Amino acid sequence: MLKVIVPWIAGYMGLIALDLLWLGVIASGFYRNQIGHLMHIVDGNMSVNIPAALLTWAVIVTGVQVFAFPKALAIGTLPTFILWGALFGAITYAVYDLTNYAVLKNWTLAVTVADILWGAFVCAATALCMALAHRALLRFF
Repeated sequence: MLKVIVPWIAGYMGLIALDLLWLGVIASGFYRNQIGHLMHIVDGNMSVNIPAALLTWAVIVTGVQVFAFPKALAIGTLPTFILWGALFGAITYAVYDLTNYAVLKNWTLAVTVADILWGAFVCAATALCMALAHRALLRFF
């Protein structure tokens, strides 16, 4: 059971940290400029539905654990975890962003591309966090 829970928690914590850094610091101006009209802004700051964000991150980590982690575990190298995580992230974020680009007025191509690249990166990093946690557990059990 620990071999499932500990990597999931490590991935969840890594994903949250990176996504908060990306959305809150690195790319906040970019998103505000590109799709600010769609964002909930209160007193000049982006307002976030925290329970929805926490659930979204949980779903992403669960997806990495269910779909990418077993494939990478079969080979077992860190680059394999990174590649499978990146593939999962690119596909997952592409579904969301390409759908938005197809149906939402004023959803930009720049956001679509940036978000897909971010999804690949952040899910690769999530898979890496999970792999490192899994390896640490193997040393103890």
